[in-house]
Amino acid sequence: MKIERDFHMTERDGETSYARNSRMQLLEQFERSIAQNCACKGLQPPPHYIVGVPGSFYTRLFPCNSVHLFHSSFSLMWLSQVPEHLDGNMNEGNIHIGETTPLSVAKLYQDQFEKDFSRCGTKNLSQVAIYMVLTVPGRKSNDMFHAGGMTIAFELLSKALHTLVAKGHVEKGELDSFNVPIYLPSADELRQLVQKNELLDIGDIHIISTSWNPMDDDLGPAVDGAAAAQAAGKSISATLRAGMESLIMSHFRESIVDELFAVFVRNITNHIENVVEMSSLTVISLSLQARQ
Repeated sequence: MKIERDFHMTERDGETSYARNSRMQLLEQFERSIAQNCACKGLQPPPHYIVGVPGSFYTRLFPCNSVHLFHSSFSLMWLSQVPEHLDGNMNEGNIHIGETTPLSVAKLYQDQFEKDFSRCGTKNLSQVAIYMVLTVPGRKSNDMFHAGGMTIAFELLSKALHTLVAKGHVEKGELDSFNVPIYLPSADELRQLVQKNELLDIGDIHIISTSWNPMDDDLGPAVDGAAAAQAAGKSISATLRAGMESLIMSHFRESIVDELFAVFVRNITNHIENVVEMSSLTVISLSLQARQ
């Protein structure tokens, strides 16, 4: 059986060849780690092959019927572009769907996700793979304005950008025109989009609540102690920076990145210290089968 996994290694604006090469080097380290772990247990490494395919997952990457099982992990929430018709200061003061975002802007995000998912999440994949497992961060309810920990993270990053505007390190127009091309769907939305396309059958949909703090092992109460909150803030900041840095550099400039995430660490640390209970990260796992 052929197994392909999507590591979301597509090129985005501002990404350098160095960044892409670094990821391939990490995959080499991953292979060595597998070999070492197997050797310690007296086992042979399982046969596996890692291939980097150039191009975006919004285009055809594999021949028809070439993959038995396709797993996309934390990729499909990325939109192919900033929502169409989202121009100027329509989302003034926000970088995503925030509390003050107009409903019309949130609807543009929703429409862009529907268009992208129909293009890559169903049509192309159903022609390539027999079985699919799609794992995507999302939200529990149909309320687009509340997606748990991810909403809070974007709000606090937006707050950090406002701090840089106040210092004169970022122009207000730069902030107002910056919109993160990510949409966090609900399980109902995913179900409706798959059914609308009529190329796939849904197996199971699982909604999982997990901590948005990578240091947490569970969803317990807020972190106790200033040192622990600081460590958690740095961990969350590093995770968000890994996914957002190239996007921020291409829209603003590289020189603000360190300062921006230093401010974000303070924001997230203060949030952790003051909330009674941490908001969870909602992950939706969707298993699909191509119709014969």
